[in-house]
Amino acid sequence: MHHREGIQIDLRVVDPDAVGAALQYFTGSKDHNVRLREMASRRQLKISEYGVFDETTGTRIAGATEPDVYAAVGLPWIPPELRENGGEIEAALAGTLPALVTADRIRGDLHAHTDWSDGHHPIETLIEAAEARGYEYIIVSDHSQSATVARGLSVDRLREQIRTLRGLQPRFKIRILAGSECDVLADGALDLPSEVLRELDIVLAAVHSRFTQGRAEMTARIVRALENPCVQILVTRTTWRTSTTWSSASRPHAGRGSGPRRC
Repeated sequence: MHHREGIQIDLRVVDPDAVGAALQYFTGSKDHNVRLREMASRRQLKISEYGVFDETTGTRIAGATEPDVYAAVGLPWIPPELRENGGEIEAALAGTLPALVTADRIRGDLHAHTDWSDGHHPIETLIEAAEARGYEYIIVSDHSQSATVARGLSVDRLREQIRTLRGLQPRFKIRILAGSECDVLADGALDLPSEVLRELDIVLAAVHSRFTQGRAEMTARIVRALENPCVQILVTRTTWRTSTTWSSASRPHAGRGSGPRRC
């Protein structure tokens, strides 16, 4: 089925006794689920999207809720955000699962797109939705000009958007931040000139190309981008790898909100 905005949605209807098992199974990740199945196997159990079953009798012993599924293999419930087989199972066994940030603690959004680039909604719709959530601030950070596949904004178009945002501010209580998800070019330079970046409230640096660069080359590219005083935030971190592990004292900082920018 499709959402009214064209987004494809897979709808699965399961027995009430399997709702928790199905939710856990399809939330993933694959590696996390493999670990659960291994733990279940050692208990002569089998886990699927239909429940937790006794391998000997075929009887379903759990599945109505996610906590029941995890309890069947000796674990507390693990939040979906942690299900990556990245140590969360060991932490659950040790009783040291971290407390996650909850929606009521989120004060605003510092990465959002509109239909000026590859977002789905007009600027005003984004701002209204953020204000309705009780946010204190919302950014408009559409793509920069090199992201042609995402209809990135040229210098002139970005300046037009900044003027639009400044003009909208008096109508809203929420603080509207003008930003850009600015491409980091192959050599680490930014996609937009500094005189334009200085007009923004926040600059997000992002790598959207040349993912096959060597680790050393990619590292130098990212370091150069972070050394640019216009940059406050580094995004899309999972799309590339660097070869350097920085100490807290020496690494470039992706956030410089504590003082004025000299860009």
